[in-house]
Amino acid sequence: MSLGTSEALRELLSACRRADQVAALHTLGLHPGLINEPWAVETFDVDGVEYVFRGYTAIMVASLGGNEALVLELVKRGAEVNARGEAGWDALMRASWKGHTAVVAVLLNHGADPNTRNEDYTALGLAAAYDHLPICLLLVARAADLYAVNAVPRTVGQKVLEGYGYHSSPTPAVKEKRRAQLKHAYDEGPHESQILRRRDERWARRWSFMLLMVGHGFRPLEARRQEMALAMELLRLVISEPVDAPLTRRDECVRIVLRADNLVRLIVSFV
Repeated sequence: MSLGTSEALRELLSACRRADQVAALHTLGLHPGLINEPWAVETFDVDGVEYVFRGYTAIMVASLGGNEALVLELVKRGAEVNARGEAGWDALMRASWKGHTAVVAVLLNHGADPNTRNEDYTALGLAAAYDHLPICLLLVARAADLYAVNAVPRTVGQKVLEGYGYHSSPTPAVKEKRRAQLKHAYDEGPHESQILRRRDERWARRWSFMLLMVGHGFRPLEARRQEMALAMELLRLVISEPVDAPLTRRDECVRIVLRADNLVRLIVSFV
């Protein structure tokens, strides 16, 4: 990166951090190639604390700044919504951490992963820990997992719902009320994360049994092929039989099923 380009990127990121849309877009207009350019090392003051944004792009810094119009414009110009910077942080995690609800909505509407996470937190975990209930509800409505586990040393093993308000100061009664509200919204599902979790639990329960069956010659794909062949034969029979011959149709279906090879294995494939 040339010195001039490096200085332009510094100006772009600085404008994004200040939520200065005019300055940011002016710089980007002169240097459109910087839209997804990561900054090697940059220091910004965030609420009196110096943060180093190693590997951050414009949309990550703009999401931290909270200007949803600027974030939307960056997306329209080709910003990578799910790009990650240092420690695995992305734009959605930054916006969720700082409580920028409108920015979170923009990112989700343009393909941000609602279950994004780094080694420590999910985006929902950050919003919950800092008591940003509107963002929590928005993420849950987009299938974020309320029971994902944090790995931050002080809260290791703690699920998102349990950690609600950990880094904020609501009273215990308020925290409990908001946890209940969030859990109610999640339980209203089904959300994708609930469906996937239940699927994984079902496979965990049946896995040892499936290994036993495979060891004795059971082949799930072959069983499914036989199932489809049987279904097609039954369908052909039902279509070809006269409407006024229900008993004949039923009896023939029973005979086909009883003649089917590996019937037990077909049944087991549904267990």
